Amino acid sequence: MIVLVGLMLVAPAAGRPLDDRREPSRERAFVSGQLIVGFKDGVSLAQQSRALGRYSGKVRRRFGRIDGVLASLPPARVQQARRALERDPRVEYVEPNFLLRTDSHGDPGDPAFHNLWGLHNFGQQVAGVAGMPDADIDALEAWQVSQGSPSVVVGVIDSGVDVGHPDLASQIWINPGENCAGCRSNGVDDDGNGYVDDWRGWDFADGDNDPSDDNGHGTHVAGTIGAAGNNGVGITGVAWNVRLMPLKFIGADRTGTAADAISAILYASSKGAQVTNNSYGGDGFSEAMLDAIRSADSAGSLFVAAAGNSFTDTDEEPNYPSSYDAPNVISVAASDAFDHRAWFSNYGRTSVDVAAPGMNVYSTWPGGSYRFEDGTSMAAPQVAGAAALARSAFPGASDVGLKALLLRSADPVGALSDAVRTGGRLNVNTAVRCADQARVWLDSPAPGFEVRAGDPLPIRLIATRCAEATGVSAHVEVNDLPIELTARGDGLYTGSYTPPAGAALTVVAGAEAAGGADTQSVSGMAVQHQPIVPGGDPVTVTTTSPGENALLSFTGTASRRIALQVSGVTVGTSTCCSMRVSFISPSGSEWLPPVPFGRNGGFIDTRTLPWDGEYRILVDPQGSDVGSLTLTLYDVPPDVSGSISPGGPPATAMRARCPARTPFSPSAGWPGSGSA
Repeated sequence: MIVLVGLMLVAPAAGRPLDDRREPSRERAFVSGQLIVGFKDGVSLAQQSRALGRYSGKVRRRFGRIDGVLASLPPARVQQARRALERDPRVEYVEPNFLLRTDSHGDPGDPAFHNLWGLHNFGQQVAGVAGMPDADIDALEAWQVSQGSPSVVVGVIDSGVDVGHPDLASQIWINPGENCAGCRSNGVDDDGNGYVDDWRGWDFADGDNDPSDDNGHGTHVAGTIGAAGNNGVGITGVAWNVRLMPLKFIGADRTGTAADAISAILYASSKGAQVTNNSYGGDGFSEAMLDAIRSADSAGSLFVAAAGNSFTDTDEEPNYPSSYDAPNVISVAASDAFDHRAWFSNYGRTSVDVAAPGMNVYSTWPGGSYRFEDGTSMAAPQVAGAAALARSAFPGASDVGLKALLLRSADPVGALSDAVRTGGRLNVNTAVRCADQARVWLDSPAPGFEVRAGDPLPIRLIATRCAEATGVSAHVEVNDLPIELTARGDGLYTGSYTPPAGAALTVVAGAEAAGGADTQSVSGMAVQHQPIVPGGDPVTVTTTSPGENALLSFTGTASRRIALQVSGVTVGTSTCCSMRVSFISPSGSEWLPPVPFGRNGGFIDTRTLPWDGEYRILVDPQGSDVGSLTLTLYDVPPDVSGSISPGGPPATAMRARCPARTPFSPSAGWPGSGSA
């Protein structure tokens, strides 16, 4: 997670309704005196330097493939520079260099294999807990098909790896461009990639070629992915014969920077890592990191990410990098030995993809040792290892093909049905035993989606034969209407549909291959959308389809006071409860909980807006009720006061469309109360 340490910056609330880049209102830690700046296409290096030089800024590092730089500036000028650069037409985005942190919460002939309940659970007692048989990823069965391949490389983007560990030393990736005679330590950048003597990865935190682990987290992750199997030592990883690329960006204190993580992501994909494991994260959205992840996708690299350990619904409060919207991202929750979601694990019916074992995970530790750890950090490498195993079984697999295969192979688990998108837990055996069957995954939209009537609904699906893009056909329909698709060539297809009016929508994707067909569907809603102005005219909303919602939006500022009147209701027959009205904050989360209304209408009394930005009012008719209602949004002015005396002159207290209250002091025997 992103830790809240050091200097703090409050990111402005984004007023983007129905946008998945929602940010919580937390403060996030960043590196003082640094900015990550993304430039538009065609801006020369000289122009970039001039743009920064106006504020004494210097380029510390270039992220070549995403047209971005890490810039250093005098701390006193950072805010001035950021505001100016955001207005510069040459600049695409400006953001802090956020601090990141790790996300741990804590039948081969390998002597400690019995501790690996996540790979093979037969009810054995591990760390004092006897689990439920078969609450595992079925690795033992999968190894009958494949035990991995040294041609498959997994980038371990973490705190480094103990490269001398007896269960890992044989698994470490060697850079072929730095492996000639004498090249490993000749002080020359033999492969011309900007990193000198990077013969077994790189330490981005310290800027050297020694990615050794001084924390332990990365070594633990690496062991789960690919510790050597059947070597008579310790444990085995999910993929026995994989090669592990150590990419260190996290230090001994378990923190690292976004800039170093971005560099590691770009390095991994440039050096051919088909999979990366990313067991770190937090809540800070970074455009530069998203660009790096998308660049990795273009290079065919799958990005496996821990969902986080905050016991948080990431549908409402995103966790990055697991919540980034890119087709190569798999977000992983943690499960326990009973196939329940681990108590600490983040979850999300639309934002977290699958669960994997993440409690009492036994793996390698620096110094040749082993230990138990908990966390989604421990769950993600189960998926990364499974992806490596599947890639060895299907050498022609694409990154998105691996994603579709793994997610469509998950075991359905009732306890996980509302926690993750697949409703289940990883099963690598099902994945590697795919036999020329079609696999289709509707990557977007997610279940329960909402789109404004008249706006395009983006559709993104993955259709493969097992995990490969050849020998498969794909199609998609929205409410039985065929949608034209554009194929990317690796199994990813895109299209769009624009709903003309509010209505329930069902998106159905299908794929066919020689070994069998596959379908997947999601349902959502096209909603009416119209503006409403505080203090302006009433707005009448009419719904015509069962389940149809309506959205009304207005721009608010912090400390502004509003009130809402609901009248003229013809929705349903109930006098109290035929619909619910709620307020949604600029970040996309619920601000005021739903209030029931019926034919009698009603009033939501004065509320003070806590943030600047665009607010939305959601009208949600219940059941199949349809009809109309009128909403009046009041701009409530500051309170006014006055006084009135019994028997005295009249007092006037009036605000347009607003009630008023005037206190008075009654004399003895007065039958009324003390206000009117």
